[in-house]
Amino acid sequence: MLSQTTLKNNGRQRVEKRESWKILLVDDDQHNHRMIRLFLRKFTFEGLPLEFVSAYSGAEAKTLIQQHPDTALIFLDMVMEELDSGLRVADFIRNDLGNTLVRIVMLTGQSQYRTEEDVITGYDINDYRLKTEFSRQKLTTTVLTSLRSYRDLITTETSRHELAELSTRLAARSAELELLNHQLKIEITRREKAEQALSHQSTKNEIDLSAATILVVDDDAISRKMLQTALSHNGYQVSTAANGEVALQQAFA
Repeated sequence: MLSQTTLKNNGRQRVEKRESWKILLVDDDQHNHRMIRLFLRKFTFEGLPLEFVSAYSGAEAKTLIQQHPDTALIFLDMVMEELDSGLRVADFIRNDLGNTLVRIVMLTGQSQYRTEEDVITGYDINDYRLKTEFSRQKLTTTVLTSLRSYRDLITTETSRHELAELSTRLAARSAELELLNHQLKIEITRREKAEQALSHQSTKNEIDLSAATILVVDDDAISRKMLQTALSHNGYQVSTAANGEVALQQAFA
C-alpha cells in the first residue's frame, strides 16, 4: 500500500510515494534503540509499517535528517555529547533546515535540567518524555499521536502546494489571455482603419463619378429623353446628341 506525501526539502516541495513511516532514533545509548525497535516491531499506521534509522550523536542526527527529509518522527535524546545536544539538533532541524513537518519527541533522564514547558515552547518540540516512564503502551500512544499529526500536516502542505501551483497556472493563463486580448484590439483597430480608408476611397470615387457628364447619343428623341431623365434622377449630369457628328462637337467643345 502506498500513500502520497509532500516533502519539504531545501525550500522546495515534491510529491513522493510513501511505503513506510520513517522514525529517526537519536540516542547515545544503544539499549534505548533496541528497546524502542522491540516495542514497535509490529506497529503499523494506516496499513504501513515503521522504518527505523538510528543516530548515536547530535552530529550524526543532523546528517541523517538531511539524508532522510521524509522522516515522520524523531525520538531525540536531550543529553548526549553535551547537556543540550538534543536541543541543538532540534534547533538545527526547525531553523536551519526549515523542517516544520517532522514530529519531535524529546527524551531525557534528567527532568531537573530543563522544564517541559521550556523545551516544548522554546524549541518547537512536540512532546517531552522521561525515559523512566516510557512503557510499551505509552510509546505506542506517542507514536500513534505523532504520526496522525504528521499525516495531517502533510495533507495540509500538499493542499497548499497544489493551490500554489494552481494559482501560478491561473496567473500564467490570465497573462496569456491579456496578451491575446491586446493583440485582438490591435487587429480590430487595424481593420477599422482599413475599412475607413476603403470607405473614404469609395466615397471619393462616387463623388468623382457623380461629377462626370454623360453624353447620350441617339437619333431617337424619345429614347434620348428617357435616358436623360433616368440618369439625371441618379445624380448624373447628362448631355444629349442626335448623331455622332453633334456628339463629337460636344465632346471636344
